[in-house]
Amino acid sequence: MGTSLNDTLGAVELGILISTMLYGMSTIQVFSYLEIGKRDSRWLKLFVASIWILETIHTALIWVFLHSLTVSNYGDETVLSKIEPTFAASVVIHDFVGAAVQSFYAYRVYALSHNIIFSIIQWLGSLLRIALILTLLAFAVQSPSLEDLVSAHKGVTIAIVTTSAAVDVLNTTMLCYNLTTYRRNGTKQTTRTIDKIILWSVETGLITSLVAIAILIVMLALPQATIWEGLMMIYAKLYSNSLLVSLNARGSLRQIANATGTVGISTIKIAYEQPPSRSNAVRPSLSSTNHNDICSQQYEQAKPIAVHVDTKFSTVTDVGDSRC
Repeated sequence: MGTSLNDTLGAVELGILISTMLYGMSTIQVFSYLEIGKRDSRWLKLFVASIWILETIHTALIWVFLHSLTVSNYGDETVLSKIEPTFAASVVIHDFVGAAVQSFYAYRVYALSHNIIFSIIQWLGSLLRIALILTLLAFAVQSPSLEDLVSAHKGVTIAIVTTSAAVDVLNTTMLCYNLTTYRRNGTKQTTRTIDKIILWSVETGLITSLVAIAILIVMLALPQATIWEGLMMIYAKLYSNSLLVSLNARGSLRQIANATGTVGISTIKIAYEQPPSRSNAVRPSLSSTNHNDICSQQYEQAKPIAVHVDTKFSTVTDVGDSRC
């Protein structure tokens, strides 16, 4: 073969090992979610469970693929260029997981913005990704090797990666844009919390997009090597981990908000204007359950000029739970 084992078998082994480590991290995240997501709706719990089951199947398939490369076909370097059924199945499962997570992010954008147009575009992009990977799978059945598959159907390959990266970028952009509207109208503490959410969103969206672009570059530049297969193994686990991290982060964000004094959803503040005749009187802000009685007694002496009900923090941090 024209390439060394470091660029073929070594890359696949390293990718599978890192992918398995990421699977372990996602499993830990699932156990954390069982505690944090108790209030979430049933469909969201089933969604998380389905993602983890698919990731478990994906992990099993890539290890069977590795066993085939290193044990069943030991010493046969030609097997590295063949399209193994277990590898093909793992790629399909990966794209289903990625499309499902992207669809959830599109729903999250809709829950924040109530703009169905951009969410529909993202959902259509996820469906297009599934259609393209199934098309490539049909071509793979007829192709003698991975190199022939990539070179003969380069357009489909580019379309898959481009669509995936585009949906990731659109999801991240729309989420950050909508969060900035809450940021402008929120308190100082709420602004800090939203800044953290934006940072996490950019990081997760950027990572998946960069890995997708790296896979495309390596696949087109080094078609004989299987470095892109190793990257594909890692790429498969990034979506599930980003989903679980975003769901579990809600608990830590609530703790941060409580520690910094962010106002809760039930807090009502009423500011009063000082009457000219009694300028030295003190009119406190009201937030207790007895404020109606006090207001009725002092209404003639003080005019309410501002009422503030802070509901934005709960909306931002609890997207996806049973209250949305």
